[in-house]
Amino acid sequence: MTTGSWRLRAMRGALRHIMAGRDPQARGLVTMRDLVIDGRLDGRLYTPVSAPPPGPVLLYFHGGGFAFCDIDTHDALCARLAHAGALRVLSCAYRLAPEHAFPAALDDAVAAALWLAANTEALGGDPGRLAIGGDSAGGYLAEAAFGVWAPRPRLFAPALCSMQCCSRRGPRLDRSPGSPSAWPSASFPAAESAFRPCWRTPHRPTPQP
Repeated sequence: MTTGSWRLRAMRGALRHIMAGRDPQARGLVTMRDLVIDGRLDGRLYTPVSAPPPGPVLLYFHGGGFAFCDIDTHDALCARLAHAGALRVLSCAYRLAPEHAFPAALDDAVAAALWLAANTEALGGDPGRLAIGGDSAGGYLAEAAFGVWAPRPRLFAPALCSMQCCSRRGPRLDRSPGSPSAWPSASFPAAESAFRPCWRTPHRPTPQP
């Protein structure tokens, strides 16, 4: 194991330890069910206590700079969202960088959205009341997935619930190398040392004059 990979695993473990145990009371507000999305992605469904089906469903992607966190670190947050919004929340994991380069996370987000569209009723949801959202990196993925499937007639009619706290210098959302969100000049010093090495891909576009 290289020094870089050891540091990455240690940072992920520390974040999980800090975040996963926060707000233990939140679990008592919902019922939870672990499941597999699209045959390969970890998911967790949060249903408000005594919530009658069918009801609205929010597909939620966790933050973490595309390289950190998982459904466990955002467990309490999703439980609180389900309770406060009186809706079902489907938390979905996605492949993380740098082990899985772009566009792995984007592909997973799109696959999860399509899977939910095909399985809403089985989850106790209302196909006419679906939404997609996330925090930080998850907000990026929510917007990207929305842009992919929104043009498809009657597949989804959601209100985009994207809670973002991201600089425009984050990874690009689409596959085009000239995407303006790929490598703009704005500074992002807080994440430069920790996140940027995980974000880089071999397809960095040539800066425009």
